[in-house]
Amino acid sequence: MRTKKHPPFYISVLLLFFTLLSACEEKPDFIGRELLPSGDDFTVYFDSIEVTHGYTKSGDSIRAGFREKYLIGNILDQFYGGSNASMVTTITSSSSSGSFGPNPVADSVIFFFEWQEYIGEGSLPMQFHLHEFLESIQFDSSYYSNWDISGKYKEPPIGSAALSYTDTLVKINITDQEFIDKFLTADDSILSNRVYFQELIKGLYYTTDDAADEGGIFGVNFDLGENRLMFYYHNDTANELSQEYSLANSGNGRISLFSHDVAGYPLDEYLKNGSDNDSMIFVQSLGGVTSVIQFPELTQWLDSMPVAINEARLIIPIADTNLTKQQSKDFCEHLEMYLINEDGTYTRTYDFLVNPESAGGPLERESGTYSFTIKVQMQSILAGDVENLSMILIAGNSAGTVKRSSLYGWNSRDASKRIRLEITYTLL
Repeated sequence: MRTKKHPPFYISVLLLFFTLLSACEEKPDFIGRELLPSGDDFTVYFDSIEVTHGYTKSGDSIRAGFREKYLIGNILDQFYGGSNASMVTTITSSSSSGSFGPNPVADSVIFFFEWQEYIGEGSLPMQFHLHEFLESIQFDSSYYSNWDISGKYKEPPIGSAALSYTDTLVKINITDQEFIDKFLTADDSILSNRVYFQELIKGLYYTTDDAADEGGIFGVNFDLGENRLMFYYHNDTANELSQEYSLANSGNGRISLFSHDVAGYPLDEYLKNGSDNDSMIFVQSLGGVTSVIQFPELTQWLDSMPVAINEARLIIPIADTNLTKQQSKDFCEHLEMYLINEDGTYTRTYDFLVNPESAGGPLERESGTYSFTIKVQMQSILAGDVENLSMILIAGNSAGTVKRSSLYGWNSRDASKRIRLEITYTLL
């Protein structure tokens, strides 16, 4: 996802507001004044559910490198379809690593992988494969979750093992002799230097087969646990020797890769609707689906009477779980909302730039809603700084969580459950 920032402008907007307010000595009879409550000649609460338009679109790629937790596995949801998480990492030698000595022979080579979190309902193990990666990872480059790695890793795998939610430590026996010999025959100057070593061994690619049931996704922090590649060997001068290569070293690069398959699942029908207004909209982590929200009649409404915006909140209700067979634990804990620019890039809303803490986005479980403040954004329309108010909803912490939220759109049959924009404004 590409984003760009606009400079703060809210000071000028507020000045405009006070100038307009002080300039008004008389209050013409504008459309909507009859909505004013008795005894209150200035403020009205307006529920503008009729100006909201929402639909679901396929997700964009997300930044997928250098984070605390990484995910691997696949999960099958009866509404959202299949989601797959894989990854690429580099490895590096330890401070004691050097050459393997004269005529080394590997007795065993074991890859240790220890996960800390399991997300999913599946109980059957899935097959975990480790491949040698053939392309160098550039530490000064940005990588995204949809990176196409076709042809960039070695087939067949250098090792495989069962990955199960009942055992946090997986041991993969490495049997690929070509891979092993790269270590055994390398000079000390290569094995003891991170840069030279990562030119020799560019990285590892981790992936899994599809699960036989609902599946699950495993979360791993490489700075914790027993994540390493171990060589147990002997040479002409000694027996029972070992060398360790680390995954936890800060000099390692790591990239998360995500893919989704909605074909044949209910979510696919909503995606096929394109930009048509829908009764439900959807947001998914792992770079999955996102939702676009638009207000096609809002500018016309604002132009119909001079107003000052006192408050504006977008309220988005969670859909009945019976419709999508979801559990509440699967809901996104936080949604992020961005303004969609004309060139297709995304920008943080002005309300977020002014005050991130009050901009909204967390799941409000008691009310079953997400809400966002868009007061400053709407003021910017009045000031002429923004010509549209087209937003996109994205799962918070998308690369580090396995979450999905089904939301009511505008076309919901029950008007009380529709997405709505609540505006408090003053007639000028």
